[in-house]
Amino acid sequence: MIHIETQKQDLQTAVNRVSGAATDRSLASIGLRTKNGSLELYANDRSIAIYCTCEATIHSEGILFVPAKLFSDIVRELPQGKTLAKQEGAFLKIESLQDHNFEMKIPLVEGMHWHESPEYGAEDFMALDATQLAYMIDQVQFTISTDSPRNYGTVGYLHTPTPGTLRLVGTDGYRLSHCDVQMDSIGSAVEDGICLSKRALQELIRMSQEGFDKLELALDLESGSMLAQLPGYKLFVRLSAVKFPNYQAVLPKSVKNSLSLERQKVQHVAKRVMLAADKSRAVRLKIEDNQLELSARTSGSSEGKEILNLEGASIGDPRSVTINGRFLTDVFQATQSQQIEMCFQEKSSDPIVLVPVEEPDRCKSLHVLVPIRDTQPGSSAN
Repeated sequence: MIHIETQKQDLQTAVNRVSGAATDRSLASIGLRTKNGSLELYANDRSIAIYCTCEATIHSEGILFVPAKLFSDIVRELPQGKTLAKQEGAFLKIESLQDHNFEMKIPLVEGMHWHESPEYGAEDFMALDATQLAYMIDQVQFTISTDSPRNYGTVGYLHTPTPGTLRLVGTDGYRLSHCDVQMDSIGSAVEDGICLSKRALQELIRMSQEGFDKLELALDLESGSMLAQLPGYKLFVRLSAVKFPNYQAVLPKSVKNSLSLERQKVQHVAKRVMLAADKSRAVRLKIEDNQLELSARTSGSSEGKEILNLEGASIGDPRSVTINGRFLTDVFQATQSQQIEMCFQEKSSDPIVLVPVEEPDRCKSLHVLVPIRDTQPGSSAN
């Protein structure tokens, strides 16, 4: 029979953590266990399991499960200060112990079982800088969708392309982004690569933003699972069985022409011009005489155009390429760099490459956008 006292803020932090494994909160449950003087919370949705501890005064020990949404909503609205949670039969009574009269009873979820967290050996772990991990995921996750028609478009591919380099790659077939982090020690299990769902990557970002310098990762390829952990906080992820394509075959082998662009300025221009685009979000980039022209139009309707002067820029022969403007602004929104190199190849049908100039220490990202067929009047191939 669980009977605890804890601070509302501590309990809310723990609930927020495990809620990542309770996607359908109306049906999901959160487990509470008091054992050896500690309060533990647990949630599991078959692809992700999260365990965390919460500082509390334990009056009696036990295990129970409560509806995830109702419990989360109550904890969020609790007054600040000390909170009592006590099992009374088939209910959990939650009561504020401050100068308030709030109390509520919620039904327990029957038939649930607490699954012990798997154990990993110390030799299985590799430590990642939390800031670098969050940055790496941020540079890639916008290319990943939960409902992509291509199965590889639903995952990020984490691997080591060269010794000492950890790389995350994402692609939906129309764009590709990857980010490298240089590391002194990388676990051998990740050398051949693993695929992680968008949800798993989002939970890793949440962990990276907890305020710790390092986050530990461990892999168990036999069970097809990964563990990410911080003190008192464990995330278990089922690895995706998706086979990632040979993305390196589509990376440009060489780029001869590039422009240095001010990210925020071009981002604002692209957003304005896209107001005139149709559902394809097609934006035409035309470079000529040290000027970059962005334009968009819908057949027989809206038309938008804006020209940027590129002081000192030289890209050789005039050229134009039409891309999905949303893909362009996604890159601009994700990167922290104020300057971006926009690189062109020989043909207008070849992908363009975007490379941030300033990035965090030991990080390097690259973004590839595949052109779409130019239907605007006056377009021509180079």
